[in-house]
Amino acid sequence: FTSDHGDMDGSHKLDEKIAFYEEAARVPFIVSYPWLKEKGRVDTRHLVSNGLDLLPTICDLAGIQSPKGIQGLSLLPILEDGKASNWRDHIFMENEVGYCINTGRYKYTLEDKYNNEIREVFSDLAIDPGETCNMINVMKYSKIISQLRKELLVHLKKIGVKIEPPKVL
Repeated sequence: FTSDHGDMDGSHKLDEKIAFYEEAARVPFIVSYPWLKEKGRVDTRHLVSNGLDLLPTICDLAGIQSPKGIQGLSLLPILEDGKASNWRDHIFMENEVGYCINTGRYKYTLEDKYNNEIREVFSDLAIDPGETCNMINVMKYSKIISQLRKELLVHLKKIGVKIEPPKVL
């Protein structure tokens, strides 16, 4: 059982999926099959993209090769024993407003499709799980922000997106 996105349902005074807030980005992904070893386990450690990881997982369960060139990862190792070597430490997201890199704890977003200006947003979900404050100018995060900005820009360049973050004064 899964969905392609959540809905804001009034959270942050929004009613659509046009943001990277957890309410829109985090969706259920429930797997059940007869030979599942540990029933009822909830995994919150691994970053999963249902849009990317569903096909490789189904192929793995069916015992067939995943199509060449897809970006997703099979969830079978996680389903079997809760572990996966070389699992991703971040996930990229895109929506109508911009682009985001999410590590599970930190989110860095470049919004370029709203009001014709580029805006950076940074969240530390451990400190602000409701994402009520843009922490982009909090100095203690400057190193992680710089790292996530760089990773996101490298990814965007790979997929042909040209975007420049706002200049810091």
